[in-house]
Amino acid sequence: VCTGALVLGRAGILKGRRAATHHQYMGMLASFGATAIGDRTVTDGTVTTGGGISSSVDVGLELVRASLGEETAAEVGKRMEYPPGRQESH
Repeated sequence: VCTGALVLGRAGILKGRRAATHHQYMGMLASFGATAIGDRTVTDGTVTTGGGISSSVDVGLELVRASLGEETAAEVGKRMEYPPGRQESH
């Protein structure tokens, strides 16, 4: 989440992958061989990244979706009173 993607990039985990990070640091992703995507969350293979710190809920729901399915993620979001469809770009 946020600039944590830069840590993943530095470790070589994002090479050849699409990723999100804080909008002010999008340009740095290319230096790690990643493709910057301006979405709140980006999942590429087994790696999920998120934009600014407020995308942490979106990343959490994406991980629930990937592990337990869309229905469970929707129920978790509903219980959190988190509006559906928050996946807008920066």
